[in-house]
Amino acid sequence: MIKYNFSLIVVILIFCGGKMEAQQVTKSGQESSKIKWAIKPFLEAKTIEDYNAEYGQIIFTQGNYDVREDKWGVADRKGTILIEAKYRRIHGSKHGLQYTTWNEKSYAARRKTPKAFENWEKLLYLYFEDEIIERSGYILSKFDNNTFLIKNKAGNTIRELKTQWAWTKNGWIIYDNNGKYGVLNRVGEESIPFGKFEWIGRFENGKSTQARFIRGEDVLVIDTVGNVLNSFEGMDLYEQGGNQGYFKSVKDGRWGIVDSKGKVLIEPGYEHIRLSTENISLFVGMKMQDGLMSIYNFKEENLFSEVFNFADIMGKYALTESREKKILNIYSIPDLKLIRTFELKEWQTINNFSKDEKTGRIFLAFSTGLYGKFFHPMDGAPLLDEKTRDHQLLYGCIKYYQDGKYGIISTIGIPLVLPIFEDVTFLSDSQTFWAKQDGKWGLLKIKP
Repeated sequence: MIKYNFSLIVVILIFCGGKMEAQQVTKSGQESSKIKWAIKPFLEAKTIEDYNAEYGQIIFTQGNYDVREDKWGVADRKGTILIEAKYRRIHGSKHGLQYTTWNEKSYAARRKTPKAFENWEKLLYLYFEDEIIERSGYILSKFDNNTFLIKNKAGNTIRELKTQWAWTKNGWIIYDNNGKYGVLNRVGEESIPFGKFEWIGRFENGKSTQARFIRGEDVLVIDTVGNVLNSFEGMDLYEQGGNQGYFKSVKDGRWGIVDSKGKVLIEPGYEHIRLSTENISLFVGMKMQDGLMSIYNFKEENLFSEVFNFADIMGKYALTESREKKILNIYSIPDLKLIRTFELKEWQTINNFSKDEKTGRIFLAFSTGLYGKFFHPMDGAPLLDEKTRDHQLLYGCIKYYQDGKYGIISTIGIPLVLPIFEDVTFLSDSQTFWAKQDGKWGLLKIKP
């Protein structure tokens, strides 16, 4: 549990090459705060979200309790409003923005400088992902007809595509017109001829996807030029991005696994299957045994001699929850050596493993009834009291709620922001900390 002496608090915070100071004084039951700000609270907003840590920019919303009436804008960490809060929704990346007006018209804005945006034509739809921008360009649809434009980073049109819909995944451009599909490569050249298939998936693994022939009933696995790798009668496939190209298959309500070349690895026979995103040789399977599960290899051998209320895999660790008692056991993989045991309280349930992508530290994610989600480091003692609530794990930090206020602690246990604010958040650089006070957001001071 983190405890503070609220008669006088001086906290020097060191994290990611910077340190932050916050100070709070309590007198006669009346709380007054003296905070050192880099930018004093200036932005009146309900919420802010990470937009572009490279330039310290955020997307923010203004409005009441009805999210349908929120207005969206963009600001930076120097206290400058870059785009006034008047749009129905804003999406963005470091390359540009899509913003939608209240009459459902959308516009695209391409970045010219860290501060300035250049308006493009009026659009019905804009789809752009960082990877395809890095390799080729944007995909745009004009507002007044079904025309998508493939543009390069300079904004020049490299191909015009007459179609009803188009999207990208891993650089491939899939388009649909009147129930017929085609695929273009990263520079707008035809990869799969239009009209051969009536449905094509998203190439989550960049190598293959599922498809169906015109008036065909079988589900196919095809490569990026349309060659059929395998076909399946009466079976559906679901792409699993980040799982080395595996598909989850389902037939007659039972689940199995198919690889990226269309080879059946696990015949459909499980009530539920969850693939590991890191250890691709194992999966969590639930057989028809009262909803109990265990961890299996691709020979369908149960790594344990029993089934459990819950099981999960994360990297080199396996987790099981016993059937009789609320006992969590953590094992190393592949030797299955027991390395840690947790005893859950009655009001606790296990969600899964969660990994801090910044430090690589693995946490157990618990649901704690009225206290929301709670993160416990797998390799150490709790960083926070069990009665802190609404934990959010991101970018090497944990945001938490305590006694009506929000604070932030690093995933290695360093208090970064004391729980004295109406809300707090941080950008993905883990150095840019925003705090909300009296309804306005400001930037907490970071010293080099």
